[in-house]
Amino acid sequence: MATMKSDDKWEFLKDCRDKDQINSDSGNSCLEQWEEDKKLTENELNKKKAEAAKAEANFTNATTWEAKLKLLLENIKASHDLADAVYRELVLFKSQVDNVCKNARCTTDALEILYNDVLCVFNKASEIKYLFGRLSRYRRDN
Repeated sequence: MATMKSDDKWEFLKDCRDKDQINSDSGNSCLEQWEEDKKLTENELNKKKAEAAKAEANFTNATTWEAKLKLLLENIKASHDLADAVYRELVLFKSQVDNVCKNARCTTDALEILYNDVLCVFNKASEIKYLFGRLSRYRRDN
């Protein structure tokens, strides 16, 4: 609010006194009018201050929400990047599991073949032992 200089105040009061003398019929002195105008102006100022405070609160609220939403967006992007990394790791893991399963099938097939070969060798060894036993008895008996 602008303040009046000391000389201005005296000028105002002097002008007001002169006007009061001229308008003495109206019953409303210049000072009373000035006080009424002052109250109206102060009321208007208070309304404008309240509007400004409300606008400032709205702006602060909007700024807070903007910051929250930006942080949320950053978190979503980071989560997306992590999800992509996990997905790539899972794809690699799946391919390794597929290789292990393929190798396990091959190993199972190879072990079955080896088992059958060993069984065949033991059967042949038993057969040879039997034949060798017969041969030994035949030589002993003859």
